[in-house]
Amino acid sequence: MSTKPLLKQPEVNIGTAGHVDHGKCLSVDEPILINGTLIKGSTLKEIAEKTGRLTLFDGDGGLLFQLPNLKVQSLNDQLKLTTANAFVYIQPYDGSLLRVKTKSGRRITVTPNHPLLVNRRSALAWIRADKLENTDRIAVTLRLNHPYNKMRFPNVIDKLRSKYKRSSTDIVFDPISSVKPVEYNDYVIDLVVPNYQNFVAGLGGVLCHNTTLVQALTGVWAARHSEERRRGITIKVGYADTAFYQCPKCPPPKRYTTQDVCPYCNSPTEFLRAVSFVDCPGHDILMTTMLAGAAVMDGAILVIAANESVPQPQTREHLAALQIIGVKKIVIVQSKIDVVSREQALENYRQILNFVKGTPAEGAPIIPTSAQHGINLDVLIQALQEHIPTPPRDLKKPPRMYAVRSFDVNKPGTSVEKIVGGIIGGTILQGVFKVEDEIEINPGLKIEKPSKSIHQPLQTKINSLHAGGLSVQEAKCGGLVGVGTYLDPALTKADGLVGNVVGEPGTLPPVWNEITMKIHLFEQAIGTPELIKVDPPKLNEPFVMNVGTAVTVGMIKSTKGDLIETTLKRPICADIGSRIAISRRITDRWRLIGYGIIQG
Repeated sequence: MSTKPLLKQPEVNIGTAGHVDHGKCLSVDEPILINGTLIKGSTLKEIAEKTGRLTLFDGDGGLLFQLPNLKVQSLNDQLKLTTANAFVYIQPYDGSLLRVKTKSGRRITVTPNHPLLVNRRSALAWIRADKLENTDRIAVTLRLNHPYNKMRFPNVIDKLRSKYKRSSTDIVFDPISSVKPVEYNDYVIDLVVPNYQNFVAGLGGVLCHNTTLVQALTGVWAARHSEERRRGITIKVGYADTAFYQCPKCPPPKRYTTQDVCPYCNSPTEFLRAVSFVDCPGHDILMTTMLAGAAVMDGAILVIAANESVPQPQTREHLAALQIIGVKKIVIVQSKIDVVSREQALENYRQILNFVKGTPAEGAPIIPTSAQHGINLDVLIQALQEHIPTPPRDLKKPPRMYAVRSFDVNKPGTSVEKIVGGIIGGTILQGVFKVEDEIEINPGLKIEKPSKSIHQPLQTKINSLHAGGLSVQEAKCGGLVGVGTYLDPALTKADGLVGNVVGEPGTLPPVWNEITMKIHLFEQAIGTPELIKVDPPKLNEPFVMNVGTAVTVGMIKSTKGDLIETTLKRPICADIGSRIAISRRITDRWRLIGYGIIQG
C-alpha cells in the first residue's frame, strides 16, 4: 500500500502487540531450504495434497499446512542462520511479480509488496521489492558448502569466501543487478515462521520476511534495525509513520484510507491526522522490549489470531503489560480471518469477548482483518479514529523524551571534519524541543571507578531534529523524533543510550540506585501456559524491572508487607509514583508477575 509522504510530525503513537499476519510472498518455482533439502513450493503443495495434511479455506482457495518436523533456515538476532519450525501458506495469484537478480547471479521472484533485508547506505532495513533501489544490496546466505551452490556458482564460491572471510552459514549482502516485472498466473507460497518471522529462499539463498498489519497500513516494515553489521540485528521497537485521510464523497467505512486519492471513487481525500505505529516484538523472550514500546504508546492495537484459541499465553501477557503501563485506549484486531471458516471466526470472536472481560480492553471494538488481502483496513482506520483520539499535550512544560534508540550515522572511514554527532531517537512526552536547545541525558554515561561504577549525566546541545521524515526546527509530542547532538557518536552507537530520559537541564526526574516500591502482584504469572502461582518476593531475589524505556535488574534488599526495597544494577531516572513492571525468572523465561509504584 503506497502512502503519501508525511508533511508533519505524527500526532499520536498507536502501539501494536500480538501476532503477525502472513503475506503473499514467492513464486512456487522458488526453491526453499527445508529440512536440509532444496524444495520448490509447487512440490510442497503436491506433498500436502497427497498426504491430506492441509486445510482448505473459504475465499480464494488458500492452503495452510504444516508437514511433520518442517524446518527452514531463518535469521536469529545475531545475524546468523538457524533452523526454525514453519507453516506453509499457498494461494492463487494472478498479476505481476518482481524478479530480483544480484551481481553474483542469484535471483528470487516475489510479489511487489514482499520485504527483503537490504543494506542501504550502511543501514539495515526491510524494504519492499517494489521500493528497491539499484544501489541496494540484499541479504543472502553464503551456504558455500551446499552442493547446490557449488553446482550453481562454481566460479563465485572461492571469491565470496575470500572476500567476506565468513563461515558457510553467514549472511552477506549482494549488490542488485536488476529488478524486472514478470506476469504470473499460478500459486504463490509463504512460510510463516513463528519465532523469527523470516526465512531463506530463492536461488543462492535470499532472506525473506512475512507481512504484518503495520506494513499493510503504512507500506513500511517497522522493524528497522541498527546500522552495525558487526553487531547484527537485534529485535527492537519499530516505528512506521502514515497519515489517515477521508473521502468527502464515500460513506463510512469506505471513506477512510491512508492514501490521498480515494481507492473507490478516485476523489481527492481530506487529511485527518498523522499517526506513528509502534510495532512491538511479539516473542515471549522479548517481553522487556515490548514493555519499553508500551511506555510510549497513546493507544494500542491488540492483535489476536483468528486461527488460534484465545487467550494464548503471549496475548495474556501483552494485555497485562498494557494494563500495567496504563494504556487504556485499545482496539482489538482479529487477524487471519481469511484462513478460518465463518463458524471458527465466530467462535474465536466469542473467546475474545470472554477473555477481555474485566480488563482495559473490555468494550473495545473487535475488527476482523486480513492484512495480506487488505480486508477491513478501512474499518480499522475508522475505529482508530473514533477510539484512540490524539491525547491533550502540555507544550508549556519543560521538554522531556524517553530514549528508545540511539545510534551513530557515520560510515566507517568518515574524515574527522565530516563526522556527525550522536543521534538519539525517542518519543517526546511533554513540551517542545528546538534546535540549539541545551539538553541533559539521565542517568547518562556509565563511568568505571576503582571502587565501583557510577553513572554521570550528559549535557549537550541539539544540532538537528528529524520528525515525520523531515528535518525540522522544533519537535512536539507524538511519533519518533531523531535528536541530533554534539555528543561523541561512540556514546550513542549500538543503542548505548536507550533507557535514558532526555530533557531541559535541571528539570528531569531523580536518578535512583535504590528504590522502595509498593508492589501489586498478580495471582498467577502472566505468559506461562500453566499459570504458575506468584509467591511473595524473597530477600536477595533478582527481578527484571521496566520503567519507561529503561530495563534494569533489582535485587531485593528488604521486604515489609507490600513494600520492598531494591538495589538496582543499573540506575533509573523516574518520578516518584512511576509504575515499574516486574518480571521474575520462571523456568527459562522472565515472566511478568506484577508491578510496583515508586515510593522513594
